[in-house]
Amino acid sequence: MNKFRLIIIAGLFALLSISPAMAQDLSSGSILISGETEFGYSNQKIEYEGGGEYTVSGFNLDVIGEYFLIDNISVAAYLGYGSESTKNGDEVKETEMKVGVGGNYYYDMQSELFPFAGAFLGYRSQKTSNGSDYTVSGIEFGFGGGVLYFLNEYALVKAGLKYSIGKGTAKNGSEVDVDVSELALYVGLGVKL
Repeated sequence: MNKFRLIIIAGLFALLSISPAMAQDLSSGSILISGETEFGYSNQKIEYEGGGEYTVSGFNLDVIGEYFLIDNISVAAYLGYGSESTKNGDEVKETEMKVGVGGNYYYDMQSELFPFAGAFLGYRSQKTSNGSDYTVSGIEFGFGGGVLYFLNEYALVKAGLKYSIGKGTAKNGSEVDVDVSELALYVGLGVKL
């Protein structure tokens, strides 16, 4: 495990030391690949039809690929995974998978900094175990914004805030309709290809 960490640190150092950041462009045909995490800053609230709610704070990792159709406008695809264990009297374990598509508009400030806004649509499934298992799955829609900053010609940092809402079903022997909402602060690293 320590060798793996050393390789990652050496790779990041090499990537960041290639060249200093200069004014960048996000022109047609550009590709961005990034990994983003909420680092436990998310707060998710699930409200059940007929009353009751459940609030979760946790960690996830999303891998996002963006392709720029025209200058400063991208289409994106994402795949996400999350896992958490919470103890509140009982131990609660949660696993989450999500997949979706979206798009972003990046405002070109003629520098390394690009404020952006976008929207996404996807499918999410969460399995929670606390003595008995239940699954919440369904469609989600969201929007958000943030900033992208180029560290050099290839490496970038993204940070932002996103809000998502969803409709789906909860299954624990029987099915119940649920509404899901989430507000999350995220940060990520990426590369421009």
